[in-house]
Amino acid sequence: MSPPVAVLGIDAAWTEKEPSGVALLTRQGERWRCLRVAPSYAAFSGTFSWEDPVCGGKADAHSLLATCSSLAGRDRLAIVAVDMPLATRPIQSRRVADNLVSMQFGARKCSVHSPNLERPGEVGVQLCEAFVKSGFPLAVDKERIMPALLEVYPHVALLKLMRATERLPYKVSKNGSYSGWYVRGWLRVILLTRLFRLEMTLGQFGFQLVYRPSIKNIG
Repeated sequence: MSPPVAVLGIDAAWTEKEPSGVALLTRQGERWRCLRVAPSYAAFSGTFSWEDPVCGGKADAHSLLATCSSLAGRDRLAIVAVDMPLATRPIQSRRVADNLVSMQFGARKCSVHSPNLERPGEVGVQLCEAFVKSGFPLAVDKERIMPALLEVYPHVALLKLMRATERLPYKVSKNGSYSGWYVRGWLRVILLTRLFRLEMTLGQFGFQLVYRPSIKNIG
């Protein structure tokens, strides 16, 4: 049986003005369980309602890790996985990895955004340095050393898991561009259906979600 382990996932915004999604998962045996998911750093480390306004801000590694320790208990936090370009030196332009991912997945509408000194810039540097100082060195090779800070690109993994031919249209943040409550309502229904399909797919790999969204709090 695999030992208990925890993973902190961060869907990091490239600016401090935008919020970053945060989730904590633990593995017991072959089962994964989501202990907490929140729409911002502050919400993850504090108390919040999904009806509350969401604010941006810096990643406070100490506060995030303290919350993980409180929630996961003895389950060792092994990985901090961040969906944002990370490096041990300033990122000035597109990297070899960015080009390779775009070459392989560009036709499926999953190319990566181009990083530079401004975006994510200091936001990425601050996040990386904060977790490195907290004992999570950035993983830059294939050696499996934990704990570690890991750059990830989840959408291409979803393509594989769900056997999708192109990018999954899971966002409705811009549904205001569609006129009429009827159309926007159906967009939410479609999104909810896709989320449940995703949950069923992840369930085959031992994932269990605690929070399940409703039509009311989507988008």
